[in-house]
Amino acid sequence: MSKSYSHEQLLSALFGIQDLLERARVPFFLVRGTLVRVMNSMELDGDHIDVGVKKSELTENAKDVMKNVQSIYSLGESSIEYIIENISVIIHIYPDDVLELQNPDTIIYAYEPFLVPNPIKTFLQKSL
Repeated sequence: MSKSYSHEQLLSALFGIQDLLERARVPFFLVRGTLVRVMNSMELDGDHIDVGVKKSELTENAKDVMKNVQSIYSLGESSIEYIIENISVIIHIYPDDVLELQNPDTIIYAYEPFLVPNPIKTFLQKSL
């Protein structure tokens, strides 16, 4: 059984990945369970955070910055996992041609702007 973390702990991990990706100048968007909670203005819950990036945004320079700031826990073909604040943060890597990621929308959550797929419902229906 996986551990469930408090909203504050998960929010801290979300801010941690936001900081890492901003340092690397990699735009990211909320996906999966994290997206659903945020778009419904609910507190975060569960055992991890999900964000996404477009494959083309993960340049060699961006990867170098990310490696220098935070060590990678797990690296796969379609995702990168970090442990931030003792919480798993999964960066899902999406193909550049996903239509809902071409013109992302912005949602304010916990006083911070986050990019989200546009339209969200179509993206979620595709189970990406």
